[in-house]
Amino acid sequence: MSEPCAFYISERRHRRTGIPFRYKLYVLLFLLLLLVLVLNLQFFPLLAALAEVEAVNTVEGLLAKVIVREMQKAPATYSDVVTLTYKSDGSVASLSADTAKLLLMQATLLLALLEAINAEGELIAEVPFSSLLGLNFLSSRPSVTVPLRREHDLNGHFTSQFEERGINQTRHAIQFCVSLTVLVLVPSSTQRVRIEKSFPLAETVIVGNVPDAYTSISRLTSDITEEEIDDIYDFGAER
Repeated sequence: MSEPCAFYISERRHRRTGIPFRYKLYVLLFLLLLLVLVLNLQFFPLLAALAEVEAVNTVEGLLAKVIVREMQKAPATYSDVVTLTYKSDGSVASLSADTAKLLLMQATLLLALLEAINAEGELIAEVPFSSLLGLNFLSSRPSVTVPLRREHDLNGHFTSQFEERGINQTRHAIQFCVSLTVLVLVPSSTQRVRIEKSFPLAETVIVGNVPDAYTSISRLTSDITEEEIDDIYDFGAER
């Protein structure tokens, strides 16, 4: 009689030879920290600088559109805001500005600017990815959208400028100057940008008497002598 056969089945435990999960987690955290470091040191500062430029262009374009529209509604000439008085020989004796009319125009323009800015809602500056990557030959799309926030400091005033135009002519220009501050909201920081823009309102050229003689000095120094003929030009003057 044969003995019963016993069969023994042994199970082998296979050990995993892969990288442990905690090491993978460490590598992931290291790469994440490296990405944050690169973004803060390289990407975000460049984005902030480019966004400032785009913010100025965006706001100045909006200001120009509103000013041109309002000036077309009620065009003004130089004689509308400035009165010239003359001497008996026809030369200009003095000039005076119509302050009341200028104040009314100032209030009208500021109100139109404020309404236009509020109507725009949230202002944005779009920075092309091609500029961020330094590949300007690529298309300007897609782009990174950076929100802008306007501070409550919209100001506007008129300035009067005189500029010489020849020996007997003076250019007088009246300009409307607008200034405001916008905040460029970059993820890593907030940049405050001051925007100032001047728009010509009216100008004229005032013609005076032609002098019998005049002298032109081509450089401004304190040591010019009569011998330096190359720097002094006399026109019509007797020597």
